[in-house]
Amino acid sequence: MPDEAGVPTLPEIRAWSQISGQVTDAQLGQVLAAEVALQDAACRWGNVTDPNGTRPPPLTQALMRRVAREVAARDQALGFVQDAEFGAVRLSSWDAEIVRLERPYARQVLG
Repeated sequence: MPDEAGVPTLPEIRAWSQISGQVTDAQLGQVLAAEVALQDAACRWGNVTDPNGTRPPPLTQALMRRVAREVAARDQALGFVQDAEFGAVRLSSWDAEIVRLERPYARQVLG
């Protein structure tokens, strides 16, 4: 169960993304903190009476995907993976599922 702010706990992230013990809690906590800050800068939720209310479930789900992607990419030098058929393939810089989950909450940039 995410905490009162809607941020998933480290055990929840480990279970959901099947992150092994090779990533320490301290490392995973740093990744989570960074991804929370990035998502908070890109998304807005709440209302007039509670502008910083609980993170909606779609944003919590997107946050878990963000953390899983970051951890998975950390061992890939320069963002490349080796593919048996195509050779070196660059990791995508975005995830369509994260975009889909965050789109209703995305901050609108004008000008």
